[in-house]
Amino acid sequence: MHETSLPARIELLIGQLEEEVRKLSFSHQAELTCLRESHAIDLLNQKDQFDQCIALVDGQYKNRIKDLEGEISYLKELNSSQRIMMEDNFAYMKGLEAKLNSTPSLG
Repeated sequence: MHETSLPARIELLIGQLEEEVRKLSFSHQAELTCLRESHAIDLLNQKDQFDQCIALVDGQYKNRIKDLEGEISYLKELNSSQRIMMEDNFAYMKGLEAKLNSTPSLG
């Protein structure tokens, strides 16, 4: 068995350690890239879910508000129509009373 000198053994160990550092650096970068991509996909999925949830809630509230505004409009029109009808009835009754009061009685 051939013994190598101490400086040669140190150089060999340095080379092995440098190779290990290169491997670890490569693995480190690969894992970071994988994590970034994985989390980026997760973030996109979460954003899509968030946007869908917001759109759903927004749509529900807007539909409910639109329905209620329709009811308000209907009630306002109904109230206005009834007021006009009451005014017409009152005017008709006043006219009829005036006619009856101005016409001599036959009896």
